[in-house]
Amino acid sequence: SGLGTAFGALALISILATPIGSTLADSLPSTQSKKNYLVVPALLTSHLAFGTLALATGFETFMASLVCSHLMSSLAGPAVQSYTAEVTPIAVRGQAMSLARTAGGLCSVCSPIALGVWADLMSCESAIVVAAGLNTGCAIFFAVRAGQSSKPESGGDK
Repeated sequence: SGLGTAFGALALISILATPIGSTLADSLPSTQSKKNYLVVPALLTSHLAFGTLALATGFETFMASLVCSHLMSSLAGPAVQSYTAEVTPIAVRGQAMSLARTAGGLCSVCSPIALGVWADLMSCESAIVVAAGLNTGCAIFFAVRAGQSSKPESGGDK
């Protein structure tokens, strides 16, 4: 169907954009604050683009919102993982990366269910706006907390 093809294309965009995000993350100096120059704008753009789904008036605007959201999320993802690895002491880095992946997987399972319940109780538009708002808030929280990282630039891997 057309929708299946569209979501397949979104998956392909993510597959193609993630290596670009990895290259961008690796090209930034190995300091947490420099990663924010990629992570924060990409996440904010992704979440705001997702929020515009509430305004979509047709398939074209629906897909444009999703393409932008997927593209920017795929660009930010590797930098978030890189940041996590940089601020986590070596002794617990594996656990931290596992926890981050598990949290992401849990959100992938719970979010559609929660959004569906919200949409059934309220409206689809409000569910999208609430999700976009929560995700945007998380990106802002990340930006603030990442700027306050207490891990020293060197010698913090003990």
